[in-house]
Amino acid sequence: MLVDREVDYAAMLRHHTAYNSLAHDVLGMRFNRVTLTSQKVDVETSEAFWQTNAGLAFPTVADRVDQALSEYKAEKERILRSTGVNVEAAAAGEDMAMSPTSMEDSAVGRLRLALNVVPELTERKRIIDCHFSLS
Repeated sequence: MLVDREVDYAAMLRHHTAYNSLAHDVLGMRFNRVTLTSQKVDVETSEAFWQTNAGLAFPTVADRVDQALSEYKAEKERILRSTGVNVEAAAAGEDMAMSPTSMEDSAVGRLRLALNVVPELTERKRIIDCHFSLS
């Protein structure tokens, strides 16, 4: 095989490009924590996104992070349109999480949403942000 001297093909043949391999080898993941300059990111290896994507190539995982973020934004907008509740404001505990147009909606609906949907979406956003900062 003839090879250009500027390219290190041995490294490409030795190193696997899976998400978990690169997180450990390149980003220095130790004890499920990656430190990026001044930011520490805790990776939960038991969560679904990691388990589903750990063995995939890094560019594929970056695309899946973008897809998950788009799905989160669409779900957040759907909730805002149907109930008038701002998910991020409700997760932050702000009193005026509802838009002015939905103030006449029942408090029971808002409470049900806060108890069921907001914590789930907040956790999804946390996981997406974690993997977004790694990709």
